[in-house]
Amino acid sequence: MQSLAEEGIRLYFLGFLLAGCNQMTATFLSTGGQTGTAFRLSFFRGCAGITAAAFLLSHLLGTGGVWLSFAAAEGIASILWLPAALRRRKKEDAPLCPAPESVV
Repeated sequence: MQSLAEEGIRLYFLGFLLAGCNQMTATFLSTGGQTGTAFRLSFFRGCAGITAAAFLLSHLLGTGGVWLSFAAAEGIASILWLPAALRRRKKEDAPLCPAPESVV
């Protein structure tokens, strides 16, 4: 049991690298008025994407696929929604983080 958990935890935690990026993208979109897009991103990450990935990857890879489903859902979410955030940023021609002197 322990060996399965050790291997699985390593696979599962790969998703946290992308989860932070996706969380920031959802926040960025929602603060910019694109709440519908931010909601779709959050729903995909938390429900639809991870469920679909768990079913598909468990069928293809067995137990390892279940562990990888979180990382796969986060990766797909990054591919789908990061371009929307970049388009918004380019449209407003504003940096993601303002310089300290411009915050007054």
